[in-house]
Amino acid sequence: MIDGAYHARILAVAEARSAFALINLHHPEVTLEVWRDFVRRASRRPRHCGGLVAISDRRGYVHAVFAYHVNNDLRSGTALRVSDVVMGRLPGGTLPKAIIACVESLARELRTGCIQVDFIENALAPADRDALRLAGFSSSGILFSRAGQAS
Repeated sequence: MIDGAYHARILAVAEARSAFALINLHHPEVTLEVWRDFVRRASRRPRHCGGLVAISDRRGYVHAVFAYHVNNDLRSGTALRVSDVVMGRLPGGTLPKAIIACVESLARELRTGCIQVDFIENALAPADRDALRLAGFSSSGILFSRAGQAS
């Protein structure tokens, strides 16, 4: 339990459908089968290496999902890398704070020296940026990416 409003759990393949509406809202091109395959691949990793986390309310509705994995980091030895962050747009800052609390708890559990969070450009609202800044996060670089090219 993160706080009174939200609960975090590792997302299992059997629960993939419960998070699909949120995923599809943000990524309409992703089908249920593609999403299930993504969840299946993520759930095969040992928990201490990576996985998917779902953040739900008391009723069980999924409001956020993110992937995580542990990387080697030159400066700190290990880093918890959070990516593929998808979250609903709710008023206030409770959900971003719940995600941050979950990520910090996961970093302590995995004993990583650094936390890195990747967001898709324009995915952060000003309140999300403020929550991250208040939690001690700062922008630390630019990630360039390119979709795979067919041969």
